[in-house]
Amino acid sequence: MNTHFIQDIQIKGFKCFADFKAQGFMQVNLIGGKNNVGKTAFLEACFVNVSAQDIKNGSM
Repeated sequence: MNTHFIQDIQIKGFKCFADFKAQGFMQVNLIGGKNNVGKTAFLEACFVNVSAQDIKNGSM
């Protein structure tokens, strides 16, 4: 089984993110914040990026 982890992510022009970069992810990460600050948008951006890479590599 191949396990992949996100090491860093850069989001540009997606929903509430004009230009955002996050790095230093580990195996378990918590995402917290007040209402309407972009927690769900961040997770959606991660999912869209991973899904696009899977499709590009033919593993989906």
